[in-house]
Amino acid sequence: QLRDDDNEEIMERAFLKLSFNYPIKQKSLKSENWGWQYYKCELEATETKSYIKVNFEYSSTCPCSLSMAKQYEMQYQAGIIDEGTGVAAAHAQRSNACVKIEIKEDSIFQIEDLIDLIRLALPTETQSLVKRLDEQAFAILNGQNPMFVEHASKRLSKVLNSEKEILDWVANIEHYESLHSHNAAAVIYKGIKYGLREDSVF
Repeated sequence: QLRDDDNEEIMERAFLKLSFNYPIKQKSLKSENWGWQYYKCELEATETKSYIKVNFEYSSTCPCSLSMAKQYEMQYQAGIIDEGTGVAAAHAQRSNACVKIEIKEDSIFQIEDLIDLIRLALPTETQSLVKRLDEQAFAILNGQNPMFVEHASKRLSKVLNSEKEILDWVANIEHYESLHSHNAAAVIYKGIKYGLREDSVF
């Protein structure tokens, strides 16, 4: 009851917030290896509400850059362009999605469930341990999932809205640009009345 003795008044409100790194074993993409992946997490709770927040790091390949790299390579092979060596690399960058959700009362939804959902939306998660064949698999995976920050936002919105245990959610997404001197960022939320907003995720 949050009081030292019976003479003290019972506190009307309470708030708990825990911040920690959550380790999960991550299997390599192709080789039979694994490493520890650490996720910055927070758990928050009041008398009536419970929240989970996870930081998820992933790779984002620029769709425009990928298209131009392929166009250049085809034009070089056709003899239309003689600049360069015939090989062009699309730019990609480490990116981060900070996702905060409100879960149903008495829900058994956990941190790993949220990570699985985010991974479904953003499959190019950074890797804890790679061999040569894993790195090639990662390059292929990035080629299959090029995305601007807007794409990442829509992907997250789709999976978070599909989970019935999640009452509300907000996501802050940032791509740490390797081309520009500024980052690409977006904030997206479910949009319920008096619900989570941009200031809820920081």
